[in-house]
Amino acid sequence: MPFLRSDAQARILAALLLDAGHEASITELAAVAGIAQPNASREVNRLVQAGILHDRQVGRSRMVSAELESPYFEPLAQILARSYGPVRVIHDELRTVPGIAEVVIFGSYAARYQGQMGTPPRDIDVLVVGDPPGRLMRRANARMEETIGMTVQITTVSLDQWHDAATGFLHDVQSKPMIPLDLNLDPPVSFLMAVDRVSLV
Repeated sequence: MPFLRSDAQARILAALLLDAGHEASITELAAVAGIAQPNASREVNRLVQAGILHDRQVGRSRMVSAELESPYFEPLAQILARSYGPVRVIHDELRTVPGIAEVVIFGSYAARYQGQMGTPPRDIDVLVVGDPPGRLMRRANARMEETIGMTVQITTVSLDQWHDAATGFLHDVQSKPMIPLDLNLDPPVSFLMAVDRVSLV
């Protein structure tokens, strides 16, 4: 979002405003934002001073949460839900479906999420690796679309197909920006981080 100070700031806000009851440490927020702890602390300081976040000291840890009384809370949460929320929603829905080995978000949403310029995405492309029950996947897909307010296009492939990049489509997915979701991790840490597959090969 060009009106926010940085992508790191947006990720910190998303982690807290999209889970209003959540309280995170500076260490957790640094991991979410992909920045060093001193930088995360400075971002939090600005947001606390602006009245958007609330902080408190618990022992040696500084715990941070959303300031629910801020007049900016609701509009910011709505904007962040549109820009960053789908990652959380997709993660939470698919982690309950058995038979899934890996999940990645790809396409235009992943590219915009990683900062590449372009038109706003009209849908979200999700690749599911494994053999999940079709009935459960259809139900999860419907819930995701209702919550996000966008079309979620899910493609399912086997683990062997994914690892072998068995088709031109899969090779294309793996060569472009994507967001891998670790379904074994609880939000809001780590799974919000986007990884460019190109940098890993």
